[in-house]
Amino acid sequence: MDYKGVECPVCKNRFTENDDIVVCPECGTPHHRECWFSVSHCANEDRHAEGFVFEIPARKKLEEVAEQLLNIPEKTEEAESGETPPVISAPILGGMGQMGIDFGENASIADIPINEAAAFVGEGPSSSKLLFKMTLIDKFKSLRFNFVTFLFPYLWFFYRKMYKTGILVIALMLTVAAVFTNANTLNYSFSAANLEMKRIQGEISVEQYNAAILELQEKGTGNSYFYETAPQVLNLVIRFFFAFMANKFYLEHMKKQVMKTREECSSMEEYMAALRRKGGKSVGAAILSVVIYAACVFTLYAVLGSIYHINIGF
Repeated sequence: MDYKGVECPVCKNRFTENDDIVVCPECGTPHHRECWFSVSHCANEDRHAEGFVFEIPARKKLEEVAEQLLNIPEKTEEAESGETPPVISAPILGGMGQMGIDFGENASIADIPINEAAAFVGEGPSSSKLLFKMTLIDKFKSLRFNFVTFLFPYLWFFYRKMYKTGILVIALMLTVAAVFTNANTLNYSFSAANLEMKRIQGEISVEQYNAAILELQEKGTGNSYFYETAPQVLNLVIRFFFAFMANKFYLEHMKKQVMKTREECSSMEEYMAALRRKGGKSVGAAILSVVIYAACVFTLYAVLGSIYHINIGF
């Protein structure tokens, strides 16, 4: 068997073509010869009793499938006409084949041809991964966690031009803040902000600032434990929900935009150009989402400060 790229269980280095490899006669686990003699037994010896049998890791298999089956021509009609075709990385296509997904001429995601889906999603590693995840969601009806959305919920949706969903996330987060912000919370927040401003302007020393912040923290807001923790829990719920649903939402968004674009365009060239324009990524929209969120938070605190008659210092 070809163990190139497989990790040695002892030294954790990947095997190369020139490595001297020995295989456990009982379970088939490969080792460097030196590593085998350094431990004097198979690294998986404790698993032999349960009938363990070594298998080449999935990642290695995906690379083999991609290398054997993927054939990307050097020139295409689109390339000759000056139009850049959508690019899908070899590991992604290899992964589709390994999962039993056709990536030949009839490859599709949610009945959308793979080249059209790729044109809409855009190029780059992140787009290829997103395309792969949507394929798995469509085929297995499962959810895939989107870590970026967990960290930056509304920003990711704006970045992917899903403006309505991004606005919904901002609205939910602001609603939680509005419901669980009272006079005590505002006084605490603005007292901390004023101390920070005085430190920056040099009105108080760092030692004085640290002492004042410590005293403020010891006093607390005066709210109940539930009132303090509830917004944190709700924000986590919002983040987890949209992190798990983001890729599925994007799949539905893509399907809707593709169908709409098909009705609007009269030629294939116009259609593909429209897909690239409507899909892809927008750094400007992502930056705009941060500005919108900051402006909404500023306005919210200003309104609440007015309601509770608190001088917020703006």
